[in-house]
Amino acid sequence: MIPISLFLAFAFGYFLTHLFRVVNAVVGPAISSEVGIDIAGLGFLTSAYFLAFAATQLPLGILLDRFPANRVQAVFLVATAVGAVVFAVADSVTMLTVGRALIGLGVSSGLMSAFKAYSTVLPPQRLPLVNSLHMAAGSLGVLTGGLPVELARTMVVNALVVMEIAYLFSIRYTRATSLTWRGVLGTRAVLIGVGVVVVAQLAFTYAPPLQALFESRPVALADGLAIVGIGALLLALVELEKRLAGRLGYAG
Repeated sequence: MIPISLFLAFAFGYFLTHLFRVVNAVVGPAISSEVGIDIAGLGFLTSAYFLAFAATQLPLGILLDRFPANRVQAVFLVATAVGAVVFAVADSVTMLTVGRALIGLGVSSGLMSAFKAYSTVLPPQRLPLVNSLHMAAGSLGVLTGGLPVELARTMVVNALVVMEIAYLFSIRYTRATSLTWRGVLGTRAVLIGVGVVVVAQLAFTYAPPLQALFESRPVALADGLAIVGIGALLLALVELEKRLAGRLGYAG
């Protein structure tokens, strides 16, 4: 079976790669007003990201040859988190530049670490599909990065929760399909837990007190259906993988 948890972890890293790449276009006006930076300065901040990203590629290749891809990715994502914090609290162009450079360094492993990890757990004939889905996660990052920050944050959190719910139901059976009444109804405790999570997510998205606390925003019906569709697509992919694994005799 495809290790979906592994895929989601790496796909989310690649999603962040493209999200951070384009987010300057959204937060640029706020940065200009708070720090007093002009258009040229914003361009310099963007270049710091790409320079750090490019400078890391050769060392990254050496690291991936020596260490497991998941460990390399984990360390690099820590650098991303540190860079995001530095960027968020920065009050000068210097600190903003340092933050963007750390982010560029951290997300630079998003593609090759994933390809290395997938190649170690999947047979060659299945790599094109998984690699394509991974690239699609980056495209979603670009689309999300163009949204207002608060709305993008809300949609990403909801999408992650929906995908986790879909994955929870899909792994009830590792070989047989989960798309049955027995598979859907599952265990009562699981259904109660899912119900609590759904209510909590609706409150996170639409309740004014939680919107003020978490800076979330209401999601339009079309966007909400798209988020649910992502979960349904993940469930369908896992079910398809089960069927292919059974036909090919692949149990991994």
